[in-house]
Amino acid sequence: MQTTVGQLLINEALPEDLRDYSRVMDKPGMKKLMQLIAEKYPERYSNITQRLMNVGQSAATTGNFSFSLNDLRPPPEKHRLVGLMRIRARHIMEDPRLDEKAKQKKLVTMLGGELNGLVGGVLADSRKQGSRLAEVVHSGSKGSPAQFNSTVGAPLLYLDHRDEPVPIPVFNSISEGLDPAEYWASTYGTRKSMMATKMAVAEAGYFGKKLGLSASRQVVTEHDCGTGNGTIVDGGDEDNVGTILQRDIEGIKAGTVIRPEHLRKLKGNKVMVR
Repeated sequence: MQTTVGQLLINEALPEDLRDYSRVMDKPGMKKLMQLIAEKYPERYSNITQRLMNVGQSAATTGNFSFSLNDLRPPPEKHRLVGLMRIRARHIMEDPRLDEKAKQKKLVTMLGGELNGLVGGVLADSRKQGSRLAEVVHSGSKGSPAQFNSTVGAPLLYLDHRDEPVPIPVFNSISEGLDPAEYWASTYGTRKSMMATKMAVAEAGYFGKKLGLSASRQVVTEHDCGTGNGTIVDGGDEDNVGTILQRDIEGIKAGTVIRPEHLRKLKGNKVMVR
């Protein structure tokens, strides 16, 4: 039997009846394996997955994975497909029957229809050429075929700030370098992404702060305080804002949501809230 060190380590962490030294450990294969473990060994699922995680962590931190400039070289399939698209694009732009707007629309439609074939072809051909980056993407552990195509293939089209395609064909990859027109086409979506990231972080931070404040309004210090009706607290405590009064007091009715103006009346009293 021929196998690899990685297969030996992975199978050592598995029950004997699930060991398979020829199993392809890509993302779909790993998902299927996890499902088998959950079905056959639910009581051992946590322990087995922890052992698999340790194998993965060790490989990620002590392994010898590396890549070279050869892994960033566009494969022959990219040049073949892009060459055909250049010819089609030139015919569209030189068609005297079309006005400028019609040419742009037809160009975008043509490039959009060819993108999936280019993405798959570039990844498959790069794997044939022995690209380690292509193997990583194919396994599902990092990146996506579309990202790999942008790096060594050709994005073909970029989107602007309105998520509309910019009618400028992009036939160069990031590893080859964009020409001025291609770079200009990419700037719209890049600026939008930067702003969206900044805004998303700000909104999430503000929301998280509000969640934290609401969660800290009441601190539990006992396993069971012995009451199901509420908790007795100092009426003037600012942390009472937002809680619900359980009993009438100082002219404030039970069921009232305590607001800052209520604290003056409640100060000095022991009140029950929930």
